[in-house]
Amino acid sequence: MKHSIEKNNIFKFLKAESIVKSIDCSQPIEIIETKNTSSGLKSVKIQNLNCDSKYWLLNPENNTFIESKKKKVERILLEEANEQLNIFLIEMKSTRVNKADVEEKFKYSLSWIYILLNLLNHSEKRNIKVYGIIVAQKKLNWNENDTLNILSSTSIRYKKKSFYTNNSIYTINFNEMKS
Repeated sequence: MKHSIEKNNIFKFLKAESIVKSIDCSQPIEIIETKNTSSGLKSVKIQNLNCDSKYWLLNPENNTFIESKKKKVERILLEEANEQLNIFLIEMKSTRVNKADVEEKFKYSLSWIYILLNLLNHSEKRNIKVYGIIVAQKKLNWNENDTLNILSSTSIRYKKKSFYTNNSIYTINFNEMKS
């Protein structure tokens, strides 16, 4: 007996489990801190999405077969524009920021999304750019290119970006995440 799993069925499962959510470009995206309710930073809003692109918001910390039990970022935003796929690893932090821990979350999150994209055959013939975004209530100067080593054999270049706020809610213009 032969079993086959169609990528469309995997995608439907991920949507049904609230792991993947399609995003309407005309509405801002809101990421709410749910793990640490005493956190000073409660929410990040991303506005002014490009309506020529398609967007998906992913929850990498879930209880499915593709969850590795390693700490990952709050959310992953995918932007598909023509043959370009942009991956935004979004981490929220209040005042205590350990850069090594954040980079480890970026690493495990990117490994997770890499496996997921391969399951969905979504990365073929695409130029992929990766951005590690941290929104923190501590001032960081973290705007640089770096390398993540994932899945013990793959190195991926990515751009780290940091945003600072004293408020409990922070709004980012989408284009600032890519600049």
